[in-house]
Amino acid sequence: MLVIFSSCKKSVSSSSQSSSPAASNSIYALVDDAQVNLSTKATAALGATLGNSLTVRGYTGNSGTPDEVILTIFSKTPITTGAYRRSSEGDNDVSAGIEYLQPGGMEYNSANADLKSVNPLLIVITSISTTKVEGTFSGNLVSTCHAASHEKNVEDGRFSATIAQQ
Repeated sequence: MLVIFSSCKKSVSSSSQSSSPAASNSIYALVDDAQVNLSTKATAALGATLGNSLTVRGYTGNSGTPDEVILTIFSKTPITTGAYRRSSEGDNDVSAGIEYLQPGGMEYNSANADLKSVNPLLIVITSISTTKVEGTFSGNLVSTCHAASHEKNVEDGRFSATIAQQ
């Protein structure tokens, strides 16, 4: 009698990879379908001047002129877990934004993007304490200087950052 054992390795799809939490002090995203690690100097800060704010930022590296991402949320109430979107006209209670800066002065942000785009701005806070914040982000970003490439599409973004104590 001959017995043969066989096994297969289950492949992991990109959608299931993106649902895993980001490592501590890390920011990752698909930018125009390319995986970008913005974890260098990844930090977060909470503010309470003129309302409540949360800023999360990170860079692609230390050398040269790295790409930078800045995620911001402004709210009249304390920032908690939940979904934050760019405010519509006349809604001043909550607003969120993404800026993506590249060498040479290229800046892309969500403020100029169409509120009804296929990939509207969304920042989701999945966990927040006085010392750490985690979440996800995505959105269509538009160039502020209208160079050759007018848009950046950001998808499957995730972050985990220690909140700097002020």
